[in-house]
Formats: sequence, C-alpha cells, structure tokens
Amino acid sequence: MREAGMTVEKIDAYTKDNVPVQLSAVLFYQVKNAYKACFDVTDYRSGIRSVGTSSLRSIVGQFEYDQIIGDRNKLNKEWLFVVGNSIEHWGVQTTKTEIQSFGPLDASVAKTLEKQMDAERDRRQQELNTRAKVNISEGEKQSTILQSEGSLIATKNLADAGLLTAQKQAEGQKYLIEQETLALTQQLRAIRKELNDDHYLTVQYLLARRRFDELQAIANGKNNSIYFINNQTEGVDSLKIFSDLMNKDKTHKNL
Repeated sequence: MREAGMTVEKIDAYTKDNVPVQLSAVLFYQVKNAYKACFDVTDYRSGIRSVGTSSLRSIVGQFEYDQIIGDRNKLNKEWLFVVGNSIEHWGVQTTKTEIQSFGPLDASVAKTLEKQMDAERDRRQQELNTRAKVNISEGEKQSTILQSEGSLIATKNLADAGLLTAQKQAEGQKYLIEQETLALTQQLRAIRKELNDDHYLTVQYLLARRRFDELQAIANGKNNSIYFINNQTEGVDSLKIFSDLMNKDKTHKNL
C-alpha cells in the first residue's frame, strides 16, 4: 500500500529538566500486511495516532531542553524506533518521523528560558575569557622562561669565549716567554763562551748591555741634552767590558 502520514498537533510535554514545552510532529507509515491491519486492530489509524502521541510525550521527557533545541534528529530517531516496535504486529511499518515545531509552552516560560540562555552565554564567555587570560599568562611565562634560558646560555657562551680567549692569550704569553728565555739562554751561552766561561764577567756584560740600552734611550729622549755619568754609580767598568766585547765581535767579523 501507499505511504501515509499522520500529524500530531501541538501536544504539551515536559523535558527531562522540567521545562514545559509544546510541539507538533508528523509520522509517516506504510501498511505492509493488509490482513493484519484490518483484523488485528479495530482502527489502525486511530491506534497509530494514540501510540504516536503518547510515545512522543514520553520520549520528550528523556531529553533536556537544550538537547532537543540543539539536535532534533536524536528525538526523531527515538520516536521512529518506539512507534515502529509498537505497531509492527499490526502489519504497519513506520518510515519517517519529523518534529515540525518545538518551543516553550507560553511567553513566561520563554522569557525565563531566554534569561537562562543569556546567563549561560555569559558564563561561557567568561570561561573563554578566563581561558584566554590563562593562555596569555602561560605564553608570557614560557616567553620569560625562554628569555631567561637564552640569557643564561648567552652568558655561558660569553664566559666560555672569555675563558678561551684568556687561555689563548696565556698560551701566547707563555710561548713568547719561552722564546725569550730560549734566546736569552743562547745569548748567555755565546757570551760565556767569549768570556772563557767566566760567570762573573758574563753577568757584568749583561748588566752593561742593559745599562747601555737605558742610556741610549735617555740620549734619544727629547728632554735630555746632557747626561753626566758617575764612575761609581753608573757601572762604567761594566760598560767597558761591553765595549771591549763589541769591538772584539767587530774584529772577528772583519776578519
């Protein structure tokens, strides 16, 4: 047989959270077994209407108001299942259900629900704002931590670089001292050899050489035109030894 429809007009019901509501719906069905539809029930149309109306009111009580407002499909599926099981033995099969209208029972209920919804929206907005502030604070905290860690790393790198530079400088100074010491040692050996291994004369020569360099620096200075040498204090004897060795070295070179 052809598919038929039945309308449930403006029935009153209560949701799971005790909100009085009014709704209308339509139920589509199809007779699959005409014999049962005629002889197993007095009036299958009236029976379907009664079952549909009572079951719809009962099913609304299983859902909260916001659930139905947010998603009517769950209510439609549940109503289709319940009515289908109830009228199947009459040889009738439900094919589709649809909630056409759904809302609060009267204006006062609607106003109360509107206030509740406004309060809920405010609460959710406050939660979002709080979460945003927490996220910002957490971000600032992480940024501070990263900056601190970066500063520590930079300080450590600078310290390591300074230490490495100091080590290189120390190694350079050590190398210069070693080279100067080596040169001085070789010089001492050469002078001592010229002086027939006389340690005293060697020391006197070195003192004279140092004094000669000092006098030469004084002589080259801009503020000194005349300088008097004291025979007892200026080490003239040492200078004579230095002069003799220098003349001897020039003689060897000329030969």
